[in-house]
Amino acid sequence: MSLKKLVGIKYEADDGAPKIVVKQLGKYAEEIVTERQRASDKRLIEDRELLDRLFQLPLYAEISEDLFQVVAILLVHIYGLDAIEKYDLHESYKRDKNS
Repeated sequence: MSLKKLVGIKYEADDGAPKIVVKQLGKYAEEIVTERQRASDKRLIEDRELLDRLFQLPLYAEISEDLFQVVAILLVHIYGLDAIEKYDLHESYKRDKNS
């Protein structure tokens, strides 16, 4: 059984780059993931290689330049999911997707 690992990132418009705001291992990481899954949180992304690289960065550090593009793409995806939920765009999204 591998040790569960979790990294949380946050981006504020005033920041230069997204920052590492949470790093957890083991039981605490599992609890956070379980809680998010119970809440049907779509903002959980599983990517072992990215996780390992982000976990090496210090807490509150900005994302390194070599990871910036992939993290930016993930954040755009997450913000898109948030917008779909916030503005209740589920039905129009499904209609457009099936057209």
